Amino acid sequence: MNPKTYTPAILLVFTVMLPLSSATAQKGKTPAPVVALTPAGQAMETKFVEIHAALKTEIEAALPKRDDAKVAAWLEAIKAEEATSKDAAAKAGEVKKLQSAGAKLKQLQESSKQPPKTFAEAKEEMVQILAAGGTNPELQKLLESEDAFNAHTKKQQEQLAGQIQQAAAAAKDAEAKLPEALKAAEAAKLANEKVMAATWSAMDAMGMNGILGSDKLDGKLAKYTVITAASPRGLAEFAEKSPEHGKLIEQLLANEALMVQMMVADGPTGGKFGQAMK
Repeated sequence: MNPKTYTPAILLVFTVMLPLSSATAQKGKTPAPVVALTPAGQAMETKFVEIHAALKTEIEAALPKRDDAKVAAWLEAIKAEEATSKDAAAKAGEVKKLQSAGAKLKQLQESSKQPPKTFAEAKEEMVQILAAGGTNPELQKLLESEDAFNAHTKKQQEQLAGQIQQAAAAAKDAEAKLPEALKAAEAAKLANEKVMAATWSAMDAMGMNGILGSDKLDGKLAKYTVITAASPRGLAEFAEKSPEHGKLIEQLLANEALMVQMMVADGPTGGKFGQAMK
């Protein structure tokens, strides 16, 4: 298991699942219209509630005892990590921007080495475009007059010369700023790595590193989260619509690998796992 990938799942364990309750998980959601269940649907809802409760018991037994102070310290470490991560990304982006200034200048300089297209060459190009069934209204309009075409070409060359002049100034300025930007980017990267280490230390203090380093609970966590997000009643409402729907829900809850993949991808909108299976 990749610990980084499953950090959101572990966060769910500590901030939502402990104490494990569907009421907590559903907080803030707009209640769905109540649908009357058939006796078969009521039986399925009861089954899903029992599965949910059994998973709760198994997960709680496997997790270390919750320490609110340690959890709070970990959450604060995560906030700090997010802030330093954004800062490191911003400074790395500035370095990339400064480094691209020289490349832009070279690109413009290479363009200036290419001789401008002559009126005859442009006419030949237009013939080929039309022969291929294409069109180029802008070029066709320019070809109405050789003088107009040459004036347009001259203007383009003057604009290119101006762009090269501006790019040269920008490249010179970027070259002067780059050393400090590189230092700042490296410092931000090291600061982020330091805070990341503190986050993992806080995780270790909670006794979670063993769980993060193993995929033992992945299936149970995913299944519990699926039932919590969809709700036992929601699953029953979908399953009772037809035998095919019922089989889809059975297949979903029996396939731990699939549920893990769904949760890593943040799951379907609104907890509609049945529709996602279709």
